Amino acid sequence: MISFFEQQPNTERVHFDLHTARKPSFHVRFGLLPYVESGKYQPEMIEWLRYVGLEALVINHAPSATFSYFSSQTCGAQSCTLELGKALPFGENDLSQFIGIKEGLIALTTGTSCPDNSAPEMPVYKVSQELTKLTEAFELNFAESVQNFTTFEKGCLLATDGDKQYRVEQDQEWLIFPNSGVRPGLRAGLMLTQTALKDWIA
Repeated sequence: MISFFEQQPNTERVHFDLHTARKPSFHVRFGLLPYVESGKYQPEMIEWLRYVGLEALVINHAPSATFSYFSSQTCGAQSCTLELGKALPFGENDLSQFIGIKEGLIALTTGTSCPDNSAPEMPVYKVSQELTKLTEAFELNFAESVQNFTTFEKGCLLATDGDKQYRVEQDQEWLIFPNSGVRPGLRAGLMLTQTALKDWIA
């Protein structure tokens, strides 16, 4: 990727890491912005994400091992991981759910105006805590089949890892990416709180 960007050193660098989800989600299409030290994101990037029909944004609170964090930190790109809906077997996918991102990418690469596929509202969340699997004793206190953006109330027990307990710390938190099957040392889920988009725009 570094050599790719070096071929055009004076060109604006943009990177989208496109994913389909493993599980259902209350927000079907959402983006995850990588942690940036300034805590601010370019308004053009945010506007583009809104126009392609994302239903929510998640802001990471710390460096991570994601592709978008690497391209942001190492390559200086405006980056975002895009979760674009649940994948079904080949031939069974509803391609209409991808029309916004398709039109947005065409507009971005051709320099034309991006069609407005935006949802009425785009709530913004920030990571409030990680459910880190420390040992093989780690257990989630809910079914792993729960949808992304399932909400939990303050004090609710989320997971245990031996004597360690993970509980909801804020009045309300939302869960994404629960997965107790990860290796020890990796995150087995992220908890989110809602935030105001204006606080994150440069």
